[in-house]
Amino acid sequence: MIAKAVHLLLAVTWTAVIYYDFFVLKYPHGPADKLANLMWRFRFLTVWNMLLQCIYFYLSVGSDLCGKETGGEKGEKCWMLRARDTLFTAVVYPLGTVREVALCTCVCE
Repeated sequence: MIAKAVHLLLAVTWTAVIYYDFFVLKYPHGPADKLANLMWRFRFLTVWNMLLQCIYFYLSVGSDLCGKETGGEKGEKCWMLRARDTLFTAVVYPLGTVREVALCTCVCE
């Protein structure tokens, strides 16, 4: 029960952060056109990290609602659980780690 609440809370939080970053914040050196301003943000690794974290937590909420860890007659996992695990191990964790290491390396010099 607590895991479901935490996953939902983090998914909603990441959605609010992304909405605020994309539609409320105005960067002084960014392009004036709205579409170009949205595309301009995708050159930053932090934006990709936020989007992937948000997708990951929505997949976590979906896999929590999907049911048991194992399902079906052969004991296979729910497709959302497989997608969540693959996304986390292949993309989200390495991207978050690389971003933090790069940030700490740049700041500490």
